[in-house]
Order: sequence, then C-alpha cells, then structure tokens
Amino acid sequence: GTTNTATPTIVDAGTTYKSVTVGLNHTCGVTTTNVLKCWGLNSNFQLGDGTSITRQLPVVFNSGTNYSLVAINSAGLTCGITTAGGALRCSGARFAGLAASPSQDGFGQSSNPTTVDLGTTYADLFSGYSTICARTSLGLTKCAGDGVYGAFLGSTSLPFTTGLQFGTGTAAATLTPLGSLP
Repeated sequence: GTTNTATPTIVDAGTTYKSVTVGLNHTCGVTTTNVLKCWGLNSNFQLGDGTSITRQLPVVFNSGTNYSLVAINSAGLTCGITTAGGALRCSGARFAGLAASPSQDGFGQSSNPTTVDLGTTYADLFSGYSTICARTSLGLTKCAGDGVYGAFLGSTSLPFTTGLQFGTGTAAATLTPLGSLP
C-alpha cells in the first residue's frame, strides 16, 4: 500500500544522496558513490531493475553501472548519464521514441536500461512531462520523445538520434529546467 505523510520520512537509511529527482509517480537519486537508485510506481519498468514491481524502498537502477546524473519524466521514463564514458541510458515508458529503432507507434517500453544514441558522450540531462533533453560533451543539445503540446515545434514524436537539435555544438551551454516543460 501507499502511505501519505506530511512528515519527512527517511527513505534509505544509511545512504547519502548527492542528487534526487522527483516525478509524478516515482523518484530517483544518485548516491555519493554514484549508484542510481529509484523507488515508486514501476508499471513501465521506469525503476530500471528489470521488473514492473512497484517499490516503496529504493532499488538499484541498472546494477553494476555508476551514474553521475539522472532525469525522470511524468510519463514513466528514467534516464541517466554513466560515469564511465558519459553514455545516456534509459528505461521505462515512451523509451522507444528515444531509441534508434522505435516501435511502430514510437511509444514502446524498455524493461532494462538501454544505451541511447550509442557513441555520443553526454554531459547534462533534463526532462519534461513526456520529453527528455540532454547536452552532449560538444555542447549540442538534443531533445526527443513525445511532441505533445508543440514540444518539438509541431512534430509528434522524434527518436533521439534524429531528434531536434539546438545549437551548433561549438559552445557549451547549461540546460536550465523551466518548471514543467511539455
């Protein structure tokens, strides 16, 4: 069951987190030892543990891989940047819209974290309601996912490898979350 509380509660006793991000139905955080952990609803495999079991306590996302950053969206997608090589790995709903070979409707699921845009090194990561944007090590910002509400200037869905690109790749920029982006 689910317990609602107005009092802060310790979620993962004995673990220190350097960052935590909260979504509509799940939460993820990167520990000080670069382990990515997630908890909450897991109906779309967004917790990255290879199951669809909802978890009240944190489970390791993609066990054996260390992460520097994590971003989640309200559609049930979790993405992280690995510490080794800056790879972008994602798991969950609407994942296929970010993959090189999307499902027919572009909105499949990935039950295990999978590398997106193989060979590209990523440095920064943010997500909106059903989209995700990431900045490469060359300063190029790429966005993909569901283009609802005009997120992709009228496009409906874009795979990450051919997704909308901002900038020329010559100047590094810092992505700034703007509240709840579509």
